[in-house]
Parts: sequence; structure tokens; C-alpha cells
Amino acid sequence: AEYINGNFNVTMKITNEILLNARSFHDKIRAHTTEVYTLGAQHKLVEALGKGLSILKLLGETFPFSEPSKAHILLESMKTQRILSKKSDKDLILLPLMMDHSKLAAMSLLNILAFYTQLAGSKYTPLFCCRMVQLTVRFGLSPVSSFGFAGYGVMRCLLKDFAGAYWHGQVALKVLDKFKIVEWAPRTKTIVYGYINHWTVPLRHCLQGLKDASQLGMQTGDIEFSMVAANFYVRKLTLTSGPLKRVEKEILRLRQLMYDYKQETWIVVINIVLQYSHNMMGKSDNPVVLTGAALDQEATMALGQTTQNNTLFLRNIYLDRLVLAYTMNDYRLAHEMSIKSAAAQGSAAAFRFVVMLFYRGITALALHRDSCKRSYIKTAKRCLKKIKRISRQASANCLNKVLLIEAELASSRGRSSLALSKYKASIAVAESEDFLHEQALALECAGQSLQKFGQDSDSLEYLTQAFHCYKRWGAKAKTTQMLHRYPSLAEIVDPPVLLQ
Repeated sequence: AEYINGNFNVTMKITNEILLNARSFHDKIRAHTTEVYTLGAQHKLVEALGKGLSILKLLGETFPFSEPSKAHILLESMKTQRILSKKSDKDLILLPLMMDHSKLAAMSLLNILAFYTQLAGSKYTPLFCCRMVQLTVRFGLSPVSSFGFAGYGVMRCLLKDFAGAYWHGQVALKVLDKFKIVEWAPRTKTIVYGYINHWTVPLRHCLQGLKDASQLGMQTGDIEFSMVAANFYVRKLTLTSGPLKRVEKEILRLRQLMYDYKQETWIVVINIVLQYSHNMMGKSDNPVVLTGAALDQEATMALGQTTQNNTLFLRNIYLDRLVLAYTMNDYRLAHEMSIKSAAAQGSAAAFRFVVMLFYRGITALALHRDSCKRSYIKTAKRCLKKIKRISRQASANCLNKVLLIEAELASSRGRSSLALSKYKASIAVAESEDFLHEQALALECAGQSLQKFGQDSDSLEYLTQAFHCYKRWGAKAKTTQMLHRYPSLAEIVDPPVLLQ
């Protein structure tokens, strides 16, 4: 109860008392596991990992105490894949139940350590996921097995085996359904809908699963994963066509829960999203600086550089500033942020990896218009190649991005007809898949391209459509900027817009 209420100092005192008076090995293991949870909730991730590795050793599950090498990870992955190669989803669901108490305790600990090492950007995560799957096949199913299969699905995502990842994600959900134990639903659903499903299903179809995961986490006391699911949810919500006012309302609702449960790190992370939304809505002095009512950009970056959460804070700030800078046509800043965002990226299984590639590609092409440097074309082509590969299995979420980069490439080569056909295709796909912001971007890019080729009347038509897309989204900072950037646009938009 003290842990759930965020009273971490009290929790540690109680666990120390249990350890002093424990009569059995398993009582001690439960107390040590609570210590790991408490350290992780305070984001003392390195301490949590060290404690967890020591406990796992006591339970017969050994791991290297230094960061594992790529070769070690590859060997474990191959071993796990070999174990699973002759198993159907039905075979896995019908495995006997895990009865060994030490292995059950190890599974629970591996589950939480996999999450903490993921947050810390550690290379231990794939080892922990592989071990959970291996223990399941060898000793039987447990409720934690659902998280193990989901975690292994994330590994398949990193190998670009999106079909395999989706299959493992579905196995995870079936295991969850078999046990009917709601306590494990927040973790499994967060991984499946936060990391796996967007590679095969439309992004908007992931929202309800994440919202459910967050609510279930609050109901069951799994506060940590409730917060993770909440952040995945609002991140994905900002990418779909939901008006920014609705996004803001959802963020404020979830942020209050974070305050109630003293989840300091997640408050900072969600405040970054909130400030991004405020900037787009025109609620900040400078739309490309994440400073305002919700966040102080410089203070947050300083905090990130002095804590274990540096990549968690910084990668969100860099990516949001990249999107803001490109949207506001500040391509130099966007280029700087694209480099920093690429360097600070976390898991490539998260959808932000695609977002980063997309904006880095179109930013490079925007800079090429002014400088004609071949290096920008090379950057754009590299980004396009990577997104194209992903788009083969995730076309619903990537095709409009591929088409827009191709349109900008064609425009940079002077191929106006090809460029226009690509712009139109990108606009149509973005509209059908509910990417309102990216639909507006494609319309604006088309307008700029047509303007470059001297087709002013057609250019104005596209810019006007872009203006109204941004307006529907609620991006007042952008609509205000467009009226100044394109004087002819100000003459034809509705008078109420000008008065606003």
C-alpha cells in the first residue's frame, strides 16, 4: 500500500524489517523484489538493475554483471528462436502451468527488470525477454509469460520481422486471456499496443488498447505501467487527427493522476508533450522552444543531463522540437534537432523512430532547396530507404510519409508533374489514415513546390487547404505564421480567422 501511494521511504523501511525477520527464503525474495520496484519507481535504474541481478543469481538465473555484448544478445535470440521454431501458437497456449516457485519468482523479477532496462537504454532488455520465453517453454506457463512473449515480440520488431512480432504479440494477449488475471494486463497491453501493433495495424487502432492499459494499471495498482501506457497514449494521440484541444484535455487528466501518485519522472515526460501541444496551439512566446506554462526547456534538459533519465527526457525534447521547427519552417533548427534526435533515439521499436526518420528526410530536402548541397539529398535518400522498408508491412502508418519524401525529391530535381502526383497521393493517404498534421504538411509542401514552378494560382489553392487543415487541428501558431508567410493567403481566408 505504501508503494502504491508513493511513500517510498516508508516502503524501504518496511522491507528492511521484513528482511530482518523473514523466516523463509521466499519471504526474503519477495521483500528484495519490492526493493527493486521501489528503486525503479524512483528511477534509480542502475541500483534497481544491480539489486535485481543479485536476486536472480540466488534464484538460479545468472546474467553478466557488465553490459552484454551484441554477440551475447544474438546468441540468446537465436537460442530462443530455435526453441520456438517448432511451436505453434496453440502449442504455447496449451503448455502446462509453471509450478516451480523459484522460477515463478524469477519470471516476476525478469518482467520488471526488462522494463527498467528498457527505460535506461540498457542492453540487458533482450536477454531478460529471451529468458522469460525460455523459462516458459521449459517450466510452463505463468501470467508473466504474456509479458515475456510481448517483450520477445519487441525484439522481432528490432530485427524488422514485423509479422513475427505481431504473432508474438497476439500470443501474449492469448496467454493473458487464458489466465484471466487482470493484474498483468497493463504490462502486456502496453508493450503490444505501444511497441508492436503500429508496425502492422493503423496507429489509431492502438489508442484504445493503451487507454485500457492505463486505466487497468490504476485499478490494479500497477501505477508504473499505467504511467507508461498513458504516455504512449498521448504520444500517439498527437500524431493522429484528434484536435489539439482534446489532446490537451487528455494530458491534463492523466497528469493529475501522476501528481496524485508522485510519479515525478512521468510528470516531466508528459509535460514535454503538453508543452509541445501548447506551442502548436499558440500558447507560448516562441513556438520552437519548449518553454511555457507546462515546461521550462533549459531546466528540463539540465535535469536530464544530471539524472539517469537523460535519454528519456532529451530524446522527447529533441523530437518535439524537430517537429515544431519543421512545421514552423525553421529548417536550420530542424536539421540540428534531427541530428540530436537520431543520436538520442531509444528503442527503434517505438514509433517515434519512424517520425524521426520522416522529419529528418523532409528537413534535409527543405535545406537542399536553398543550398543545393548533395549531402542533404543523400540524407533524405537514406531516410527514405529505411521508411520504405518499414512501409512494406506498415503501409497504413508509413505510406503517406514515403510519398511526401518522394514528392520533395522529385520537386528538388525539377520534375514538377511527378512531384504533384506524389503530393496528391500523400495527401490522400494521410487523410484516409487520420494523420491530419501530416496532411497539412503535404498540402503546404505542394503549395511551396507549385510556387517554385511559377504556378501561383494552384499554389494558393494548396496553401489554403493546408491552412484549414492546421486550423482544424488547432495549430494556431502555424495558422498565424502562414498569414504572415504567405501574404496572398491572408486576402482569401475567412475574415473571422484574421480577427482571431
